[in-house]
Amino acid sequence: MMLAGRILSILAIGFGFLTSPLQAQIVDTVCAGARGEEYRVIDQAGSSFSWKVDGGAIISGQKTSAVKVNWGTDTGVFEITVQETNSDGCPGDIVQAFVWVRGGIEVDIHGPTTICKGEEVMLTADGGANFKWSTGFLGRDMLFKPSSDTTVYVIGTGSACGIDTGFFQVKVFENPQADLVINPPTPGINEIVEMSVQNTPASELFWRIPEVGLITEADELYHTFTKTGLYTIQALLIDDNGCRDTVQHKLEVSVDVHVYTPNAFTPDGDDLNARFAPVTANTKSVHLQVFNRWGENVYEAKAASGSQLGWDGNYNGVMAPEGIYVYKVQVVGLDDKLYTYEGTVQLIR
Repeated sequence: MMLAGRILSILAIGFGFLTSPLQAQIVDTVCAGARGEEYRVIDQAGSSFSWKVDGGAIISGQKTSAVKVNWGTDTGVFEITVQETNSDGCPGDIVQAFVWVRGGIEVDIHGPTTICKGEEVMLTADGGANFKWSTGFLGRDMLFKPSSDTTVYVIGTGSACGIDTGFFQVKVFENPQADLVINPPTPGINEIVEMSVQNTPASELFWRIPEVGLITEADELYHTFTKTGLYTIQALLIDDNGCRDTVQHKLEVSVDVHVYTPNAFTPDGDDLNARFAPVTANTKSVHLQVFNRWGENVYEAKAASGSQLGWDGNYNGVMAPEGIYVYKVQVVGLDDKLYTYEGTVQLIR
């Protein structure tokens, strides 16, 4: 019994449809790596069938009219042959058919593999026409914000051989927690202030004090404030993973204006305690006035500090009498504020 006119039918189980029966020399298609694809010829009672499949492996049905084939990963056009032997032991013609093994899609995911906590990551899928992510998002580009190490996947689909799954892992680093230390914590004017970040390693550390126009990179910052006021200390820390933290502190710089006025002096010629003058610190100017009991201004002078002035006990070129005198001291501090002090001093000869 000759099989030259036999029909080879290809059942494409993987696609869920039955192709039309293929005459010999007609090419069918299948996806590379497909499993359990079925191929059959018309069955005849008592006949046996010998199959040969190039590019694939017969997993069941050899010697029957239908075989199942697992296809390999090689692509191209491969031949399937079958020969029938009837119940009388007579072999028939060898019937051929051809199968085009097509390459499937390969879905990949691209994007940053490491981020810092709180950042969003953009992942892009390629290799397919349509994509569905493990988060439920539909589309090629997915933006999401993982809070910990996360593995995502995307299922991509294409045309004939179009389904594949890609996996991608994103590692999430914790952000550093900067601890700003300022010493002294309440500095005075013209006092050196040391600023540092503790308990957190940093590969880069940037400082900014906007009120004085300072921007610099340094492990520690030393600065002297020449004016009083409220200053903003900002530190930007970047660790070895590229994660960052910014800490900000409000620092008040003040001035301790000091004025000490003695309650007596002795201009008696021994050059000891011979002048009356206030002792000042942190001042820009000092204005001293001294009045007698009748309200006459017996002494007045201005200077940058108390050490640059002083009443020697004379008035109009004549020694003033012993007694109690009233003084008024006005100073302008380094904070540009005016301070006034009043009291009495005893002149002793």
